[in-house]
Amino acid sequence: MQNSSDDAANAFRFSAHAFLNAVVRQEDAGLEDYLARHVTEDCQWHVSYPVERLVGPKAIADGFIRPLQRALHNLRRRDEIFIGATNRRAENGPWVAAFTHYVGNFYDDLWGIY
Repeated sequence: MQNSSDDAANAFRFSAHAFLNAVVRQEDAGLEDYLARHVTEDCQWHVSYPVERLVGPKAIADGFIRPLQRALHNLRRRDEIFIGATNRRAENGPWVAAFTHYVGNFYDDLWGIY
């Protein structure tokens, strides 16, 4: 039987998953506003090389989402692993980790890949 903390963790994972799927579908003009409504200025995204660490909505938009959208038309996410919970090591530190494939029609350069 699940307890209330399990329910809260599941709700958090569900909302984070829905956000990540929606953010890649945002139009360029509204992308930063959308991110600003959903992540804090000190939100950190740790992405594999060559992107690395991004902090805040503008960095996330310019360093990750926009390059993906520009390079991959009909962009969508395909998660293999998706986990998240409240961080027990830091106060107010919810986290999400995902092993995700970004899929689309390769249309333009993506971080030096043609």
